[in-house]
Parts: sequence; C-alpha cells; structure tokens
Amino acid sequence: MNRPLLSIRKASEHNLKDVDLDIPHGCLVAFCGVSGSGKSSLAFGTIYAEARRRFLLTLESLSPAAVRGLRAPRVEEISGLAPAIAIDQDRGRQSPRATVATLAGLYDFLRVLFARVGQPLCPACGSPVNCHRFEEVYETVCGLPEGTRILVLAPQRVGPDGGPDGAGVSGVGGSKRVSAAQDRR
Repeated sequence: MNRPLLSIRKASEHNLKDVDLDIPHGCLVAFCGVSGSGKSSLAFGTIYAEARRRFLLTLESLSPAAVRGLRAPRVEEISGLAPAIAIDQDRGRQSPRATVATLAGLYDFLRVLFARVGQPLCPACGSPVNCHRFEEVYETVCGLPEGTRILVLAPQRVGPDGGPDGAGVSGVGGSKRVSAAQDRR
C-alpha cells in the first residue's frame, strides 16, 4: 500500500547537516537519537516551524510585520506537509513510572485515539470483541443447554462513598449464580 509521504530535502536547521528523509503519513513516528543529534531541530525547528508558518500565512488577519517575522526553516524543500501541532513537554512531574507519552502530555490523547480507532480482538480466535446489551446476553444465555458453564464479566458501579452503589444484584464476591430454568418461569 502506497502511503502519501512527508518529504524533506536538505534540512540544515540548527545542527542538521543536509538531511533528506521521507516520513509516511498515517503512522506514529518517533525520532530517536543521542543528545544533540538533531531530533528537536528536525521535529520542531523544521517540520513544525514550516507547518506553523504555512498556516499563519493563510490567515487574512495577519499583519505585514508578522508576515515578515515568519522565517522559513533552512530546508531546500518540504512537500506533503499536513497540519501539525506541537505539545510542549512538562518536565515538572517526572516519576519512576513516567513514559515518553506521559511526560509529553500525549498519553491521554493516545489512549483516546486507540480506544476510538482500535478494534479489540479475541486473543483465542481473532474475532472482534463487541459490547452487548443486557437483553442480547440474556437471550444468548437462555438459549444454551442446561448445565453450560459461562463467565460474564462486567464493570461494577461505584457509589459516592467509593463502594458498590447497590444498583445491581450481586452475590458473594460480586457474583451470583443464575439458573436459566429458574428464570424462565
């Protein structure tokens, strides 16, 4: 599958030395390297700076003085540039459990992205995992032969005091045995 590319030719911003590269669109891309290798120069000084400059040039309300202040990054060519955002890193709350995503403030955005776009699959058979209404589960369970063992998992509601809110029926350990034969009456 041919993906559109962000093509950068002869990037020389800050400590970059005529860097050429193609970055595919629609992928999560990370720049890795030792300190001083040009990661920030490439991401912020070249790609984001040019995306921001192009966006600001499209605004009619921009004053001529502001237009003159928008310096293009030192690069021969950038093509396939999509709109970009930059998220500042907050170094004030580092902890041993911190990751690149939590430090950059991206963790919550990535979690929402994968929750909305991703499709969970059954690890045993690979079929899609879906949510079901109570009625659908009930009808399926009632149609099973007597004595069939099932496991139903569901989130437990939490009340204002932090404990169960009492809205659901639960037995010992948060579970209850239900016999389909008893319930059909």
